[in-house]
Amino acid sequence: MKRVIRIVIGVCLLSSGVYAEFFYLGVLQKETQYREQSLLSRVKLTRLEKSVEDAWRHGMAVTDISHAPRRWSVVLSSDTGIEEQVIMRRRLMEDFRKGVQHYLRQGYEVVNVENGVGEWVALLQKGGSFHGTQMVIFRSPKALEKQIEMHKENGVYLIDVEQAEGYWAALFAKEVPFHSPRHLFVSDWESLESEVDKAWKHSERLVNAEYVDDRWFLLFAHYTHTPSQRYIRHADFSRFRASVRKAWEEGYRLTDLAQGRR
Repeated sequence: MKRVIRIVIGVCLLSSGVYAEFFYLGVLQKETQYREQSLLSRVKLTRLEKSVEDAWRHGMAVTDISHAPRRWSVVLSSDTGIEEQVIMRRRLMEDFRKGVQHYLRQGYEVVNVENGVGEWVALLQKGGSFHGTQMVIFRSPKALEKQIEMHKENGVYLIDVEQAEGYWAALFAKEVPFHSPRHLFVSDWESLESEVDKAWKHSERLVNAEYVDDRWFLLFAHYTHTPSQRYIRHADFSRFRASVRKAWEEGYRLTDLAQGRR
């Protein structure tokens, strides 16, 4: 597997007060194709570069990347079907947009977008479960609903969303490993728990959770088989990672990583 990484140095740190308000959320699922996983975390994304490259050499791939105050985290998984990956990082939105388009023209798919205190990060890859991807940038949150409906009419589905610095970035894909997706926003953790419980009762599964615009964005969908799913929430990262490791021993695999407020 060819391994490529493009990372521009420089991460700004948030204050410890802001950091204390956040907690970590992990969505775990059984019946994934992932045989092995690891969860790595550092203050700066650049300090994860060697670990990611080592993982690539051992046939693993980044299946999620996420930012919280004072912490970048990546999930590495085996047996992904991913052939090649790029982590691209830019400070200016126009440079970021041009960079993503450059890789899309080269046959990559953009599958994850994150903003880390002034820098936009995209995870792009060849192979895997998402095909025909595209990124849409807009300013108003009202434009998100319009974009979702417009793309849905053309058989293209939302897979990720990020909001920072006055911009919204939404990722869409033509081919996805689920069907009948739907999304909603909730204002607090209690509402999130309630919506997830209701979705599970209707055989839906939580595909993506993001804390954007001071709200939780939730993406639900159906799978061909309804896998067992659970989530883990901890304010302390060490306890969070320990809980994830215990879930791994029980046959679960981490499918989504997020951070947010209660």
